[in-house]
Amino acid sequence: MKTMEDSEIKKIVNENKVLFGIREAEKAIKNKKAEKIIISEERSDLIKFKDKIIFQGNSKKLGYLCGKPFNISVVTVLKA
Repeated sequence: MKTMEDSEIKKIVNENKVLFGIREAEKAIKNKKAEKIIISEERSDLIKFKDKIIFQGNSKKLGYLCGKPFNISVVTVLKA
């Protein structure tokens, strides 16, 4: 598992098509549309995925970095 810096997360969210939330991540994995999963440290055990990246922070900070006014546990980067 890899970790990621704040600036890298902002860049990914701005440059790629992403989904937010655990249910959306599970659907994307099931449909083989997920390229990467970024998951907050506190929720890292919820999703099993080979390209899972652990965000060294909580859901509130991940939401803030994604430009959302709410907590985000999981960001799914979709395949192009």
